[in-house]
Amino acid sequence: MLDPKLASAYYHRGVANEKLGYYSEAGWDYKKTLSIDPNNEDANYFCHQITHNMNAMLEHRKGSIVAYLAETQDEAVILQVENLLKPAMDIWDELTESQKVAIRLGYGS
Repeated sequence: MLDPKLASAYYHRGVANEKLGYYSEAGWDYKKTLSIDPNNEDANYFCHQITHNMNAMLEHRKGSIVAYLAETQDEAVILQVENLLKPAMDIWDELTESQKVAIRLGYGS
């Protein structure tokens, strides 16, 4: 376990997690770094970068789903997807922007 007062330890673990592809964990580490050292420009930059990249991944996945639905034109499949996504979208719309970022990064706000 890392010493909660060592911002650089969290920052370097974030770098390692990011290089390993563990983006949620890296985002958490960068956020922890910033909670200890709010002026850490590198942690701030990488935290924003991860958020941007995760948003891009989500948009790409949404695009893939939309493209599939447009291609299939199967009403039963489209209805199933709508029924699955509707409750989640209603909940998503009620969240604050900081809650949405926290979810994208994989930790509570």
